[in-house]
Amino acid sequence: MGMKEELRRSLTWALDVYERAGRVTTTIFPGERPVDIYVYGSDSLPFLVYSLRVIEAGDLVDRHRAFLQTEVYRFYKLLIDPETGMVTRKRTFAEPKDCMKKSSSTFSNAMLAFLGTELDMLGGFRIPFDHRGFDLKLRQVFWRGDHFIDDLSGEDLISGDANTWPFWLGVVKDDAMLRSALGALEREGLARPFPLRYFSRRLAHREHFFPRIFTPNYQGDTVWPQVGMVYIELMAKVDRARAIGYLQAYGGLIEREGNFLEIHRPDGRPYRGRFGIYRADEGIIWAAMYLDLAERLSP
Repeated sequence: MGMKEELRRSLTWALDVYERAGRVTTTIFPGERPVDIYVYGSDSLPFLVYSLRVIEAGDLVDRHRAFLQTEVYRFYKLLIDPETGMVTRKRTFAEPKDCMKKSSSTFSNAMLAFLGTELDMLGGFRIPFDHRGFDLKLRQVFWRGDHFIDDLSGEDLISGDANTWPFWLGVVKDDAMLRSALGALEREGLARPFPLRYFSRRLAHREHFFPRIFTPNYQGDTVWPQVGMVYIELMAKVDRARAIGYLQAYGGLIEREGNFLEIHRPDGRPYRGRFGIYRADEGIIWAAMYLDLAERLSP
């Protein structure tokens, strides 16, 4: 979007905060306090590394290389079950559905390979995980004929993030699988009233304690524009006209709300939690994803 220098300054600040604290986290609170919400995030380090690569911040990488290498070791130590070579089922991790419990999710497993690929492209890092060919293992364990299951909990759940991010991240590069996965999401109704819901219903038993009290169904069958933009980008590879239709629906939504909101109720209205404590955050920076798609998909 032409804001490379602003992103560089943001990453410079974040890396300084993280290194002083000795850890990469999901969130940095006021007062430069890094905190994981609610647990260690499987996507925090991979997307940090990805961001450093796409803005070609080799100087920042070199300045923080020792710290980043330590975090790479910590990432794989926390995530991997040495017996299976996949994400452990003994603990849960924060990811797009950061308020939900899960058991070795498709998303977190895709992150194992994504981080390895990004580190390879940066160069100079020791990677304690052989990510080459991991996509085959991901398919063998999680693919169910026309969709990825959400996790290894034993519930055959079709989720929005499990069937979008592995393709967007480039971990799975099979066009037929992509078409099948997006079709499964359509049949499940996860693209209605606009993309994309995580699930077709609320899953209260998966919600972390505090979200269940104050923000029930926060990441159940609610609509999340972030993964919605990912979905539309992938849909453009399969059905460009449908992707444009979804993007135009978002254009109308943005005009109606005068804003780009974080989350919407299943009926499309802005989300509100209990007791008046929380409502959908406003001015979400994911709007950049919308603008990028609008430019790329315009006639």
